[in-house]
Amino acid sequence: MFYCYSFIVVVFSIFLGIYLYYQNRFKKSFFIEEYFDYIVTNKALSTQPCEKERTLQPKISIIVCARNEEKNIKYLLEALLKQEYDFSHVEILVANDQSTDETEMILEQYCQKHDFIKSFIVKNRENVRSPKKNALKQAIELSKGDIILLTDADCEPSRNWIKSHVMMYERYPETEMVVGFAKTKIIYDDQSPHIPLRIRKQKTVSLFEHIDFLILMYAAQGAIQAGHPFSCSGQNLSYKRSSFYAVDGFDKIDQYVSGDDLLLMQKFVKNGKIIKFAAFRDAFTETNPIVSWKALINQRARWASNLKAMYNMNIKFFIYLLSCFFCMGLMPFFVFFLYLFKVFMDTRFINYIEKTTYHTQPPHANEDNCPLPLSISVLAFWYIICPFYILTVSVLGIFSFFKWKDRR
Repeated sequence: MFYCYSFIVVVFSIFLGIYLYYQNRFKKSFFIEEYFDYIVTNKALSTQPCEKERTLQPKISIIVCARNEEKNIKYLLEALLKQEYDFSHVEILVANDQSTDETEMILEQYCQKHDFIKSFIVKNRENVRSPKKNALKQAIELSKGDIILLTDADCEPSRNWIKSHVMMYERYPETEMVVGFAKTKIIYDDQSPHIPLRIRKQKTVSLFEHIDFLILMYAAQGAIQAGHPFSCSGQNLSYKRSSFYAVDGFDKIDQYVSGDDLLLMQKFVKNGKIIKFAAFRDAFTETNPIVSWKALINQRARWASNLKAMYNMNIKFFIYLLSCFFCMGLMPFFVFFLYLFKVFMDTRFINYIEKTTYHTQPPHANEDNCPLPLSISVLAFWYIICPFYILTVSVLGIFSFFKWKDRR
């Protein structure tokens, strides 16, 4: 048993070291050069185009995959129409993935009003493993832009979203993929605009998802800026059309249900493509929050399914994900069960000492007067109170906050 626990402790220590190493690298990357003002001083990077950016406006293809999005697609298209960019260089292509609601009718209305908005019905949905990759592949084949800009049908991009992505390619011509910041919408109180509403007014699962997604995006940003492009979100992503075909698109990853963003990024990394993060305040997109724990768990499980592909695509990312799994998933349970095991063993030991040493009964003693064995629940209660008890008495003792025979 001792050797088993020793081995487990060593394994956890190794993964904890890996986890802390990468966390430290990611955190340090927030303070490099141009990102310092944005992160520390809370100032957005300049979104004013330079002279080169005024003359070079590449053709942009905004691609959106939509299936049964009648409640969301209108808000997305309205947000795209408010973009501060020359629409003569923009096409919006919506891949209608065989919707059965009013999505197609809404799309037709916008296509009639704006000639740069187009939609088509996705084919072959029933015969593919990953419907979204299938829709994206068909949309990219129909697109004409130099840069493919992606978001989801339930998202709303900021006003300078297009310009921010284009600016990254202009500032860094070698860049072939740009990752943007995405977050879930949260309800704010009118009287305190910087403080989210209380849990009683906002679903707990939505608040949890909001924080969880923020942490994921911060980790993605830190990793990319540290030179380790590990993760991204298809809610806010762009890449050069030529680069997409240079890595053979979704070939060899189309058997995975998820990963139209993450796995494609790993193909870019494997082929030596340069990836940047658009750390602009006005380069973000917002998406609707999930309103049930079941839906959240299902979504995260779908994302986690990409782990199976990471071993062959990016071993560093695979090891980092394992360290997260051990340190944030298994370690709390391990510590908890180790705690229970200690309570159990201490209870048996104390009961043994109590019976054999301090409470040995003479032959004529009444068995009813024998001390009762110490229960696990009683010792567990002591262990729960003990940390607070030790901390309190230590602080009071160090600072002499106690009395002795009515004297302080």
